[in-house]
Amino acid sequence: MAGGMTDLPLFSQDIGTAIVNLAIDVPDPLPVGTGLGASSRASVCRIAAQGKTTERGQIVCDAYNYEVNEMGIEGGFQDFIAAAFGGLNYINFNSPDITNLTNNPNLGMKLDPQLKKYFDNHMVILLKKSDRISSAKVAEDQIKRYKENPDKYRPILFSIKKCNQEMFKLVTSSGSLTEIGRIMNESTKLQQELSPLVASGVLSGWQKRAELFTYGIRTPGAGANSLFLLVKPDLVDKVISEFASDDVQILFAKVNESGVKIL
Repeated sequence: MAGGMTDLPLFSQDIGTAIVNLAIDVPDPLPVGTGLGASSRASVCRIAAQGKTTERGQIVCDAYNYEVNEMGIEGGFQDFIAAAFGGLNYINFNSPDITNLTNNPNLGMKLDPQLKKYFDNHMVILLKKSDRISSAKVAEDQIKRYKENPDKYRPILFSIKKCNQEMFKLVTSSGSLTEIGRIMNESTKLQQELSPLVASGVLSGWQKRAELFTYGIRTPGAGANSLFLLVKPDLVDKVISEFASDDVQILFAKVNESGVKIL
């Protein structure tokens, strides 16, 4: 919901992590490489299906280890948490270890029912059908830039953390949709400053066109392949009409409060 990327190992070790994420479901199967957490969800499901543990924290650790350490895919750990726990998650720890994940009251939280109802009916994702950029490539670019000039990018990451902390207060206190949208927009702008690959090309044009219909626009995941829209009342049909002729897959998202099913 607010800017991610502080869960990348280099950033979390340097400035610490603060991320607000919300687990969502979409009706259409997502291919890996969209930046919407499909690979993390697949890894979490793979570990859960093995039946070695029913502890969601351990499933996160094992799935992260499999994808990042064994498979060598560059990335953070927030998507594994969303897939395993579902709901609203406030991630303010720097590594996915069992101590941080066990009995953590800030993981798998339920939204206020009225806020959830609004989200369920007004969350739209615009996903590129072609010319997708892998999340790993975006992460590698951000890390490269950070290593070359940490003094330039460290303040941006601290600002992202501040946005996340404000967002957590808003969504847990039934804050106004206008304020939630403002933080979403601010987070997107900051994420774009980390890498020119974020919301570039066609996404930049979509972002400008969507502003009229939305409270806020986020760049999910690494931010290179889709836009997450929190649409204003009665304007979902307008969004569909506006983008009907574009090379875009329009997805309607709903909050997932249960996480992966554990047998």
